[in-house]
Amino acid sequence: MAKKIHLGCSDFAKIINNNGLFADKSLLIKEIIDDGGEVLLFTRPRRWGKTLNQSMLQHFFASEVYGNKTAGLFNNLAIANVDNGRYIRDYQGKSPVIFISFKDVKESTFDGCLNNLRLLIQSLYLEHSYLLTSTKLLDIELDIFNRYLRCEKDPQIIADAIKDLSKLIYKHYDNQKVYILIDEYDTPLNEAFLKNYINELTELMRNLMSAALKDNHCLQKGIMTGILRISKDSMLSGLNNLLVYTILDKKYREYFGFTDDELDILFKEQNLERNEPEVKQWYDGYNFAGCHIYNPWSILSCLNNDGELGAYWVNTGSTTMIERVLDNFHDKVAPKITALMQKQEITQPIDRQVAFDTMLNKESTLWGLLLFSGHLTATVIDISKNSLYNCSLKIPNEELQPNFPKKLYLG
Repeated sequence: MAKKIHLGCSDFAKIINNNGLFADKSLLIKEIIDDGGEVLLFTRPRRWGKTLNQSMLQHFFASEVYGNKTAGLFNNLAIANVDNGRYIRDYQGKSPVIFISFKDVKESTFDGCLNNLRLLIQSLYLEHSYLLTSTKLLDIELDIFNRYLRCEKDPQIIADAIKDLSKLIYKHYDNQKVYILIDEYDTPLNEAFLKNYINELTELMRNLMSAALKDNHCLQKGIMTGILRISKDSMLSGLNNLLVYTILDKKYREYFGFTDDELDILFKEQNLERNEPEVKQWYDGYNFAGCHIYNPWSILSCLNNDGELGAYWVNTGSTTMIERVLDNFHDKVAPKITALMQKQEITQPIDRQVAFDTMLNKESTLWGLLLFSGHLTATVIDISKNSLYNCSLKIPNEELQPNFPKKLYLG
């Protein structure tokens, strides 16, 4: 019997508890536990399973999520079979967790952004309202908690919010360290760049990330996800304990998107094996450090439509930032864009990271945006002395080929 496809659902427990179609990525948990890094950043294109993986981590480490017990959710997944179940015994449900997503922080002004962040902090503290009845906290600490429930549009208050919450949780749980999960960490800055308040927000987000994730004795491990790797010279300048894993890195390459083997399992579970060869041909082409990876949104959408091929992913997000950067290099890149549209490969240096203050001045940033946003795929040729990656670039597959963003076609 075919499983349910919860398209667009990022709630791990809902998928597991409702016989949902799920590509088992639970070994990611083992890799993260064993990783010596204190703060890890994973960058992948939109709709590539980042939020679902964060939800999986939240449900693994926390004993409860939104009032529901997490015990048993992982019993039939791969992580349960590692070292005779050691990771389940030693880690599942044993740690406090803070989970926050910046996916909806998209405002036209800095003041509007501050208000959005204020409401987000209030909501985060309400999720941990059990602290208000904690017998482990002093009155002055409860006053701190209540201050955040009344959170003002004060950048300093907002910047300290996650750090202060981790301290209160740490004390409530008898000095147990906290996992801090931050999803779509780069969304506010991307919007600020487009709406011209990037400088003000960079300082705020730098202070927030540094306070929560650097020299925080209450931190067990920080896990961040986003689309772009923001330069350490800007938002992440305070994090000297950060390890970054992009689509150009071998480590963790199989944990976002679907592999060939996972596709075999998914199509078998949905009784659509007959469609798989054509689907693989249509959606194949993404190269994550030598590993064939398929866009999960495209594949699940295809399965949800009984194997019918379609351009499911291309219209799920905006290309405004890419278009703005492209405008600065219009004449220079037009022949290269035309070559890509004609199914040719081009060789270009790209930046692994984005610095907003130089984004409009470096052509390598444009190619990085196209690559890390999922519009192109790359094979690394070599790394230059100035840390640029020389890559062979192409449009990945038949879904994107005729749907390469229209405003990017200059031929």
